[in-house]
Amino acid sequence: INFQNRTFEGGELTAQFAIFGRTNEEENLCYEVENRTFSQSDTLCAELINVEGFVEGEDGLHWFDMDVIERNETGGIVSYTSEIFGEDGHYYLENGTLNKLYNDISEEFVIRDLKYLPNGNYTYELLVYDKVGDKGIYLNWTFTVI
Repeated sequence: INFQNRTFEGGELTAQFAIFGRTNEEENLCYEVENRTFSQSDTLCAELINVEGFVEGEDGLHWFDMDVIERNETGGIVSYTSEIFGEDGHYYLENGTLNKLYNDISEEFVIRDLKYLPNGNYTYELLVYDKVGDKGIYLNWTFTVI
């Protein structure tokens, strides 16, 4: 599985801002961690702000989805989740813009509990795509669990 080589006939989506960090569950916020070093007690989060360029379908709705891969330092896949939103990603987006990523795990951002991830270096790959307009955006971050 290689997100970087995936091509989209409709072109690219754009994101105004991306945050990769840890959650503060009491406040339900995602805080950026600049050095990207986490402990196994942390909950990692990824949040995209204002993803733009989604195409409206014939039914007047948009259809977005997302895939996530975590790789170890040798490139092996530790975790892979595809089509996180499924049917829940089929609804109207004001101005074709997804303001935040929503899924069944968290209301505001994508989260990952690190308690079962061994110490080491990893890459977190995120692919958000438009099922109607065949567009996408790929982001990745390297991080360390200590």
